[in-house]
Amino acid sequence: MKKTILATFAIISLNVNALDLEDCKSIEMLSTVIMKSRQNNVLMSKIIDVSIAHGNIKALKPVIIDAYNQPVFATENYKQQAISKFSNKWFLECYKVAGGAEQ
Repeated sequence: MKKTILATFAIISLNVNALDLEDCKSIEMLSTVIMKSRQNNVLMSKIIDVSIAHGNIKALKPVIIDAYNQPVFATENYKQQAISKFSNKWFLECYKVAGGAEQ
């Protein structure tokens, strides 16, 4: 999984060392949207179609797959917890790669 995450960040920035806090915030936002869609039973194919249309399927494919490997929860509280946990995970991994440098 770590190799997949690193590859995702490399695709996004074309240079892993160039990742900064703003890149990580973008990853966090996109992973939130993807997981929110997952928790609301949006078809994976629709998320893929949107990613293709925006030209970022290569970067988001691992995030989409990770989200759709997660369970869908029945209550709003558990859905929100899952969304927060998921987006925090992707932000954290990005921030580690970015070196955690302050902006």
